[in-house]
Amino acid sequence: MRGDQFFTQVATRPPFTKLHPKVAGFLKEYLAGEKVTPFHDRFVVNTQFPPFPSPAFDRLVENFGVIGEAAMGRLYSVTLAVTNRCPFACWHCYNAGRKQDDLTLQVLEGLAGSYF
Repeated sequence: MRGDQFFTQVATRPPFTKLHPKVAGFLKEYLAGEKVTPFHDRFVVNTQFPPFPSPAFDRLVENFGVIGEAAMGRLYSVTLAVTNRCPFACWHCYNAGRKQDDLTLQVLEGLAGSYF
């Protein structure tokens, strides 16, 4: 599915309906360049977006609505590749066609211990 088709589907439901029109316009333009892929019972936009539908996707969109509000400053996104194995073959992915080793459990535990 093209990203503009995806936006048309999600734009009519919260939290998209609560966004400022300029923020919604930005997301519409951003998503227009994406290829949205069905995966099980959800849709994957890219590696920066949680799958849709999900509470994490809704929170991401809600946080777009408060960008620029100093009092609402917060972490926007964290990406942790537990594995580099991926069922997609996205042309834009830095990892496409490369063999990568997975992070060890010890490394993951060390990362989690550093932040939590």
